[in-house]
Amino acid sequence: NRYVPISVDGTTATVQTNGARVADVLADAGVVLHQADRVVPAASTPLRDGLEVRVLRAFPVTVDLDGSARTVRTTRAVPARLLRELDAAPGAVVVDAPRRLRRGSVVVVRTLRNLTLTVDGASRPLVSTGLTVREALMLAGVTVGPNDEVAPGLDAATVDGQRVRVTRLASGQRTALVRMPFTTERRSEPNLDQGQTRVVRAGSDGQQRIVYGVRSEEHTSELQSPDHLVCRLLLEKK
Repeated sequence: NRYVPISVDGTTATVQTNGARVADVLADAGVVLHQADRVVPAASTPLRDGLEVRVLRAFPVTVDLDGSARTVRTTRAVPARLLRELDAAPGAVVVDAPRRLRRGSVVVVRTLRNLTLTVDGASRPLVSTGLTVREALMLAGVTVGPNDEVAPGLDAATVDGQRVRVTRLASGQRTALVRMPFTTERRSEPNLDQGQTRVVRAGSDGQQRIVYGVRSEEHTSELQSPDHLVCRLLLEKK
């Protein structure tokens, strides 16, 4: 016979057993394991002198992974250990959770996104947990004014590798993309006969972003719109 101490959720008792493994101690103690309960050491471990068996009961927590919430059962009290237990994708981090988990805790997990942020022509890499462009800019400390333009839109979902552009605009300013036709560069080629040509690389039209001012003019004529927009080029940016 062996006398083995067993602890179930912090309550300790001593169990007499003729078994040879931890599973036998659980059976003799009448312990029924439920989904996600954990036994330390494992139930298949051979018994030895001085061994103590611990049964950790699983409890439900809510995990919000990139905006999708689900309930999981765990025995982990530390959020980082729960994240490893969930086998989350690389780049997943806990952004909000209590220091120690208990029944009903909420754990917010976000996947890091590698973005490129351009503000008024100056670009920099940005690693963000924001689910939307609005969240990413807020977390980066970028304030968007009422006249500023953001591409993609503030409510657009962020994706890895995305480019986010913020253009600062004063009141009455707008931006537009205009076509920039390509130019043809000709070079002499001694290996070609006179009159022959060869295209080294085909040209393609580009785009140029311009910032222009907008003012409203009122017209008394009934044949014209009362709010006629007149555009004036203020600044060019490539």
